[in-house]
Amino acid sequence: MLGDATNLGTPGILIYALALGALAFLNTWDFPIYVGLAMLALGVGLALADQLSWGTVGRAVAGGVVLAVLGWLLYLPFYLGFQSQLGGILPNLLFPSRFSQFIVMFGLFLLVAVFFLAQLTRELPGRRVLRGFLVVLPFTLLVPLLLLAAVALSMAVLPQGKALVQEVLNNPAVQANVGSPSLGGLIGLVARLRLATPWTWLALAGLIAWAAGVVWAGLSRGAEERGGGGAGEQARSFAVSPRRRISVSPDLFAVLMIGLALILTLVPEFVYLRDMFGTRMNTVFKFYYQAWLLLALASAYGVSRLAERGVALWLKLPALILTGLLVLGSLWYPLAAIPSKADNFQGEPTLDGLAYLRRNSPGDMAAIAWIRSNVAPDAVVLEATGGSYSPEGAGRISMSTGNPTLLGWDFHERQWRGNEGYDKFAAGRPEVIEQIYRTARAEDLPRLLEQWGVDYVLVGGLERNKYKISEAALARFDAALKLVYDQDGVRIYAR
Repeated sequence: MLGDATNLGTPGILIYALALGALAFLNTWDFPIYVGLAMLALGVGLALADQLSWGTVGRAVAGGVVLAVLGWLLYLPFYLGFQSQLGGILPNLLFPSRFSQFIVMFGLFLLVAVFFLAQLTRELPGRRVLRGFLVVLPFTLLVPLLLLAAVALSMAVLPQGKALVQEVLNNPAVQANVGSPSLGGLIGLVARLRLATPWTWLALAGLIAWAAGVVWAGLSRGAEERGGGGAGEQARSFAVSPRRRISVSPDLFAVLMIGLALILTLVPEFVYLRDMFGTRMNTVFKFYYQAWLLLALASAYGVSRLAERGVALWLKLPALILTGLLVLGSLWYPLAAIPSKADNFQGEPTLDGLAYLRRNSPGDMAAIAWIRSNVAPDAVVLEATGGSYSPEGAGRISMSTGNPTLLGWDFHERQWRGNEGYDKFAAGRPEVIEQIYRTARAEDLPRLLEQWGVDYVLVGGLERNKYKISEAALARFDAALKLVYDQDGVRIYAR
């Protein structure tokens, strides 16, 4: 682990870069997060093996840069075609997380983290932990406030800031809570919200500083103990008392995971990444997801450490009892969620993902069965486009058959490709779908279908409702195309 940071070699670096780079396929945000964790681990490992200095910091940063660049180069074909919806960083002015909601999400792990940090604080020189805590705490408390102050200044001076103020003030929910529709009224609302719900930020600031103090004390003690043995041995453990030993490498790595997870949850309290959603929702989702994983892993290790024989009973018993109670309490969620998601088991249990269509759209299901049996797998079947997860069932034919269509979930495509990429990819497609179903003359239909590579046109209930297709409009298809399927209100035409 950390003690082996100086022994990676070229094969080890390539393996790390290969593994880290692969994370971008799952979620591009994961890549920088875990490169950051690797860089922190490398820095702590180098400090344990040598000494904590600016040179060590520089080597750790350089190692992180190498891993990031190699991870990018090893997956260059993916990045050559990659497009993102991200459009900058925005301040989170109006939505601080309520502490009660934060505890529901992370309470179990935070409990273990507190007891684990308390145990490490006992095993390390307490003064050094406190010193590191006091050095870092002003940063975790003041940097967010300075950020908000800078945002307020930019909103008063910069054109982009003034535009942001106007955008926020145009929100009806904001207007209902602002005394006057002005910058001063908005700043007053932000101040009231922050003063009313400061506990998540304050708790995170304190825990991050505490984790930093533990790491600082561990590195300082490691530096003192190096003279008594080999660097590798001292990187693994050192004596604190005859009955207590702190295993520096895994302990500090667990603390690094806790600290990084807490930072990830602190970030969306004050800023979020601008995307299609226009809120911090996606930033919270992506950051909290990784924070949950990091805290879960660190907590599992923390519980094992707290259960060791050398831990004082006054710390061990409440830690294990409270953790056990919270774990048991957490098990209520699947017990309650499964019946809820299964509609209280009122229907017949099934793993068939198309059961909903079979039950509610038998005409569509019959058409899907016909397409599977009679249409080539690569033939383009035109159907209605629509929003993501739409109750009407946009994309139900291509999803069920595997046959391509001209355009599926339009917002989902825009979300994955970004505005520029989507506009380039989908240019003309929404308009031509509208033309084919509604406005094109009969004599123009074959040309449009050939131009866009459409082999079949499906007209079901969704298409009739969305494009207002009347019987008179259907006559255009009858006149220009070949009717190959007509059953239960669904027609399929071939060009």
